[in-house]
Formats: sequence, structure tokens, C-alpha cells
Amino acid sequence: MASAALLRSIQALPSELRLTLTSSATSSATRRFLTTEGQSSSNASTRRVGSFRPPSTHDWNQPLMKWTDLIANSPHEPIEALTLELERVAATGRVNACLQLCREIQKRLYFSGNGAEIARPDVRVYRALLRSFALTGMADECGSTIEDMIAAGVRADASCYNIWLQVSLGSPSSSQTLMGIQAAVNVHAPLVDILDVMDSRSVSYDAITYQILISYYCSKKNLEHALLLLSQIAGEGLAPTLEAYNSVILLAVNLHQARIAHDLVQSVQTESARKLDLPVLSVGLLDLYPRLVEQYKFRPTSGLSLSILSNAARLGKPSLASTAISHLRASSTVPVKIEEHHMAPLVEALCRDGQLKKAIGIISTMRKNGVEPVQTTALPIVESILLSYGETPATEEELQTSLDSAYDLITSLYNEDPQKVDLVVLNALLSASVKLNDYHRALGTYKDLSEIKADINTYNILLQGCVDLRLRTLGDSLLVELQTASLTPNETTYEKLIELCAVSNTGEWQDAIGYLDQLKAYEITPSINAYVAVATRMGWENDQEGLLDLYEDVQEAYHRQGENMVRRAAEMGGKDRKAREQDVQGSE
Repeated sequence: MASAALLRSIQALPSELRLTLTSSATSSATRRFLTTEGQSSSNASTRRVGSFRPPSTHDWNQPLMKWTDLIANSPHEPIEALTLELERVAATGRVNACLQLCREIQKRLYFSGNGAEIARPDVRVYRALLRSFALTGMADECGSTIEDMIAAGVRADASCYNIWLQVSLGSPSSSQTLMGIQAAVNVHAPLVDILDVMDSRSVSYDAITYQILISYYCSKKNLEHALLLLSQIAGEGLAPTLEAYNSVILLAVNLHQARIAHDLVQSVQTESARKLDLPVLSVGLLDLYPRLVEQYKFRPTSGLSLSILSNAARLGKPSLASTAISHLRASSTVPVKIEEHHMAPLVEALCRDGQLKKAIGIISTMRKNGVEPVQTTALPIVESILLSYGETPATEEELQTSLDSAYDLITSLYNEDPQKVDLVVLNALLSASVKLNDYHRALGTYKDLSEIKADINTYNILLQGCVDLRLRTLGDSLLVELQTASLTPNETTYEKLIELCAVSNTGEWQDAIGYLDQLKAYEITPSINAYVAVATRMGWENDQEGLLDLYEDVQEAYHRQGENMVRRAAEMGGKDRKAREQDVQGSE
């Protein structure tokens, strides 16, 4: 059995959870009704942590049947008839009625006519009381009821503690789940103390106990501990409940752990014939989706289709992405126009699956069919070239080989037909080349594939290479080409030009201030990176007057936090200048 000590090692619970279970508990209403003839009352000192709204399928105004009529009309023995009625009433959450039934059971069960004790209530009576308290949010009364069970010599099994845990942690009870009721409980009980009680009394956890604990950790977004408990269930020889799987899978999806979610779904489908919830199916349809559509004519909603596409992209399943897009096109209920955000996951799935050529072909097909690809559409191509989808970091040799292969593939397609290579694919190749510091490759590709009309993103990528290598002259040439092509510089272009001027070795670094002024003249706020680049150079040049003006501009645009960043950049620039001077003096 999993011990509370193990759970302590899993998580250090907040101090507010460390309460004393029974030392401060007042006498229970349960004990009064099971041991005395006291007046009925549900106003015992309880902690009401929620409200209960009964389902509309019951007539809650119907009075209880007289005990004599109930017993007379029942085929069961009197005690059994009363116990069955107690279980029925407990499911409605009517605590007063339950306590009245307990008193009637006590009259018939505890004492014979001469006052001698003849029997004790069984666990069903106490379990029914626990359910009624849970439905009305009485966490303390649940704990007191279990203490009464022990005092009466009735063993409380895991199902009783589960009810206590559920109401204490704010989880809907199993009876509530079946009835569609959501308890409005929002108070945490001492989790570890409850588990300690179970351990001290040798009460083995069952699948529902683990389900409650897993749901609790999932509500705290603690995937690691939820997975640990899920694996621990198997070690106990138990089968995890479907609700436990649902909670962990959905948490994994929300935390973007698609591989974990997929593996869990596969485990459920191979080990059980039970059906997962539709939101969970969105990560488990890698193998099930075609069968659901073909055999069961399942038609996902637009939202579920997007979820399927997203997970197919992250898991590198292009066939699933293609199937989802086909079903979106064929939707007869709500016609769906295929947009870029539908096709982008397919491109990513192909890249993750190592099908770079097909991904490039999909992007070309998109433009031909009126779906405009954007720069982010081709981002998976950059990641594929950089081997970002591998499980281990790539070596420099592997990266260079990957870049060579991508270059050969794209230029081969271009030589067959320039229309086979879309502009965003060209920009992706240039971006990968710049990121790998192969600027000569980037510039050569730009020249060799000249039939593809460059856009402002093309020049921004090349300007980034100029910034990295401090190639001011080449950057100026690219600016002339940009203007000759009648392209309008955007904010990113100005940022790159400012950075290029600020890091250049020439004495014309003050052109960066001119570009800053141009941006402000267009009523565009320069980025904080642009200000940082200029401040670093001013610090290097010890331009204190210029820095004062710069600080004023930054404070107006980015407030105190931005000003502090720029001040630190200026200080670093000054320190670098002093370090360089000391190195020069040392070498002399």
C-alpha cells in the first residue's frame, strides 16, 4: 500500500493543509443519533464548505414515507428496508432526513425490548451518512463519522475515506458524478493527515483513492506527481480509472507534453475497451481517428479538428493532419474554408517526420490554391534544417551536413521550376544559413535564386547576418537594393539598421541615432533592443550627453524598467571599452 510518507516525499504540502484532524473536532451529530434518543438536529458544529443543489429529476418536496408503511411495503427485512431507504435519501443530500432514518435504525438495531444490545450498524449506514454530508460540503462531519465508526467497532474501508477525501479536497463524489452534480466545495482538508489515518488503520488505497489524489495534483498542474501516482497504481495491482487517465492526459495536453499524452492514450486503448472523453481523444486519435471516421462515421467539430491538427504537428504525424484537413473540407454541417492555420500544422508534421521535400511542396500548393503562406508557416523548415526536432543536440558537422542537404534540395527544385520554391521557403533557407553563421551561403543563395522576388523579410534576414558579422558596407548595399526594389522598410528593418550602425567598426556609428529619429518621426516607438544597442555603443564612446537624452526617451516609452535595462547596457559598453584599453596597454 502506498504510504503517506511516500506522498510527503512527492510534495511538500502547504502549511495550511497541516491541520489537526480530530483534536479540535466537536461531538458528532452522527454519534447522538446512533447512540442516543437525542433531539434531531443538523446544526452540530460543522464546517459547511459548500452548497448543494439537488437534481431536478427528484421530487424534493415529497415527505418521507412513514416507517411502518415503508417496512410493510418492502419485501426486505425491516432493518434492510430502512437501510435501503437511507441510501436513497443520502443520495439526495438531505442530512436531516438521513439522521432521522439513523435514529429509527438505532431503535430497531441497537437494543432489544429488554434494553440489551443485539447488533451494531454495518458500514452501509455510515457510508450513506458520509455521502449525505459530502453532498452538502460537511468535511468535518465526514471525519467525525469515520471516528464514530471506529468507536462502534465498524471497520471503515477505502470507500469511506474516499468520500472524506473528496469533500475535503473539493472533488465531486462518485455519486455526484453519476448524478451530474458539481459540489461547490473549495476548502482543502489535511491531505497527509487523512492518508496517515488510513495507513495507521491498515486501510489499503483503492483505484478511487488514487483517482482522487491524481485529480488533486492535476488541479495543481503537477504532472510529475500525477504520473508517479498513476504508475504506482499498477504496482499495487490495481487498474487506474478512466477519470484518472482523463485528468492526467488533459493536463499533459495543457502543458504541451504531447508525447506523454499520446503514450497514455495508447495505453488506455490497448489495455481497455473504455472510451476516453472527446478532448482527450484529440491527442489519442493518431491511430483511432481513421477508424472512428470510417467505421463509426465520427465527424469532429472544428475545434476538435484544430486540436487534432495541433497534436499531429507536434507528434510528427502528417497522415493524421492530412485526414483532419480532408474531413474539414468535406464537412457537410458547417462548410470550412481552409486557411493558413489549417495547413501550417501539416507542414510542421512533415518536417518533424523528415519529409522536407513534401513540406516544401505543400507550401507551394498553398499559394497556388489561394492560401497565402506567411513566414511562420515555413518556420518548421528552419527548425528541421537546424535539427531542432532531434532528441539529442546536433554537432557542428551534422548541422553543416543538414544545411548542405537542404540547400541541394531547394536549388534542385528551383532548377526544375522556380515556382516549386516559394518565397517563404527561400527565406527559411536564408534564416537557417544566418543562424549557422554561414553568411556566404545565405548571400549566395539570395543571388542564385534571384527569380524569386525578395520581400522585406528577405532583406531583414540578410541584414541580421550583417549585424552578426559587423558588415556595415554590405548592409548599406542591401539597403540600396531594398529601396531599388521599391520595398518599404518596416520596424524590424530599422532595428537591424540601428544595431548594424551601433556595432560597426567605422566611425559613422551615430547613423544609428538618425535611424532612431526616423522611427520616431514615423510615430513608431523603437524597440527596446534598438535602444540597448545604441546605449551600449554610447557607453563605449563615453557619450554621457547622448545617454542622458536616450534615458529620457526610453523612460517615456518603456518606463523605469526599460530605462534600467538601457543604463545597464551603457555601463557594460563602458566596461568593455576600459577592458579593451587595458589589453592594448598590456600588449605594448
